[in-house]
Amino acid sequence: MIGFIGYGNMGGALVRAFLSHGIPADEIVISTRSPEKLKSLLDEYSVSVGSMNEVQSADILFLCVRSSDALDVLKQLTSFKGHLVSINGGISLNDLSSIYSGPVTKAMPPLTAEVGRGIVLLCHNQICSTSKIIEELFSKVCSVEILPEDKFPDAENITGCAPAFFARFAEMLAESSNFSSEESLKMAKETLIATALLLDEGKLSLNDLIEKVATKGGITEKGLQVMDDELPSTVKKMYEHMH
Repeated sequence: MIGFIGYGNMGGALVRAFLSHGIPADEIVISTRSPEKLKSLLDEYSVSVGSMNEVQSADILFLCVRSSDALDVLKQLTSFKGHLVSINGGISLNDLSSIYSGPVTKAMPPLTAEVGRGIVLLCHNQICSTSKIIEELFSKVCSVEILPEDKFPDAENITGCAPAFFARFAEMLAESSNFSSEESLKMAKETLIATALLLDEGKLSLNDLIEKVATKGGITEKGLQVMDDELPSTVKKMYEHMH
């Protein structure tokens, strides 16, 4: 049995990702303080909804609450004996292990796992038989990267935050056009999707794609020159604010 405590953006994305990639609905139980959020899920899947006590019988338990609440919730799991998976970036393995003595995995899954793509970052407090089960479970919905915990922040800047950065940049491109908001956003979104597919299915490197689009002396090359001049300092400033 796989349990979930919390059903926010990431918890919900993980549940849907697992369900859409072969995990049976009757193997999932969810405990949440906001059961109304489960309505659309329950319309599609017959997952179980349980109390905090009931979810503790799970073999694997995902802690998907806010970082500010995570340790207090963990202290309430007095009967849980399985493998704990925390998706709270602000809570360290040491903090979790100081309360729960069993196997713990810190996971930073991407929102894109819901569509079966992206990279999840994993770090275990101990290697045991269920560690491999956790890795295999995540591998059903995205690529798995095992990293030391101190490498998580830099990696998450790319694997976790980048979808929002890409989306915001696409919005900025759309807002700078002379088309209506609806038309320009449609163009930007479709181009973003097509670019990702081209990189994936066309087996192109990022640099290959840039060279194919930016013909010498063309408007794309001129735009890239501005980006090369201006964006590095902006990206550096973003990273400084994120740490």
